[in-house]
Amino acid sequence: MRSAFANLERAGEILVDTRSPPDVAELRRRQDDASPANTTSTTAKSATSTASSSTASSSIVTDPGSSGGGDLPVPFDSGVGSNYTTTSCPIFLKSVLTNTGFRACLPFSLLLQNSQSFFQAEKSIVRVTQALDATCNVNLGECVNTMSTYARNLKLDSNCGDDFRAQNPLVLQAYQGLLAYEPLYRAGCLKATTTTGGYCFANAITNTSSSSDSYIYFLPLGVPLPGGARPRYAMLSPESKRE
Repeated sequence: MRSAFANLERAGEILVDTRSPPDVAELRRRQDDASPANTTSTTAKSATSTASSSTASSSIVTDPGSSGGGDLPVPFDSGVGSNYTTTSCPIFLKSVLTNTGFRACLPFSLLLQNSQSFFQAEKSIVRVTQALDATCNVNLGECVNTMSTYARNLKLDSNCGDDFRAQNPLVLQAYQGLLAYEPLYRAGCLKATTTTGGYCFANAITNTSSSSDSYIYFLPLGVPLPGGARPRYAMLSPESKRE
């Protein structure tokens, strides 16, 4: 462009623009659009929009423990094994576990030691609370009778009598869990009297700073306290301390 103007200058020619002059308002608008201040404003608006979008997205909090559906834990969900003296014992245990009356009680006493799904639920106070809501919302009288009947029948020779006398670990755990149904129902369904509320067991089992708080719940199952364990009884209600 510059060389073209130089040639015209040497030739003595004048280049005239015959077009209409641009509108002054249009020139000002173009100048404003190209100004640094307007560019900064546009950039700021874009950044604000992006930040607002990110904030809205990050404000949606989900409980990682609540994923995977609302299935409740069940006892002996890993199976009853096959190491028995007689074939009648595993048949009896399987019949108990599939009985609708037994399943309706969802015994806390048998979830503690013999449920992988309950062990996983214990990692989330939301999920363990859901499980306790279900196990505590039952007809206690009927469930006590159901568990007592199964405990008696387990020791019959026609069921698990031989394995019980041989101290089969799984049979002993099943028997102890059936016997401990009522005391552990009452202990597991107790709620804290503090302002935080909630089930005492849920608070204890999810308290990572004091793992020994949950040990007392295993005492009715014949599991002694580990050496040096000092559960904080203060977190339980007065009723649990008297039992």
